[in-house]
Amino acid sequence: MLTAEISVQAADGSRERFPLLKERITIGRSRESDIFLPDQWLSRQHAEIRQKPDGFYVNDLGSKNGTLLNGGRLTEEQRLRAGDIITLGEHILTFSLGGEPGDEETEADSDPIGTRSAPLRRGGRIRPPATGTRWRFGTAAGSPRRQAGRDSRP
Repeated sequence: MLTAEISVQAADGSRERFPLLKERITIGRSRESDIFLPDQWLSRQHAEIRQKPDGFYVNDLGSKNGTLLNGGRLTEEQRLRAGDIITLGEHILTFSLGGEPGDEETEADSDPIGTRSAPLRRGGRIRPPATGTRWRFGTAAGSPRRQAGRDSRP
């Protein structure tokens, strides 16, 4: 039997693990969400993860600020793979998949721990953020694309 879980890393570095035991898991800043994330950048019902016969899928629920999967904005439901990174506001969620509870992923299934904690960059390489840098919606806070009055690429 396959088991799956989401590991949530908050902006302060704290981590919490949530096993995906239901067919539908809701994520948001509502206390009624299955995964409650108290984050001003999230909608009350921000995203969901659904288990289907062929795997687990993530979907944005029409949130104002969007949901990122491996650095790209979700525009439709996407299938999750072991090691995928879901970014919601200031929270980083990592999807993991195993054969039995407590099983670890094989090296072929995921990148080494800590290498997938930042959005994808050009060329498909992942770079961790510089110390003290806050990542929000795929760009570093204060980067040229986020500062008013500067030219930026769409």
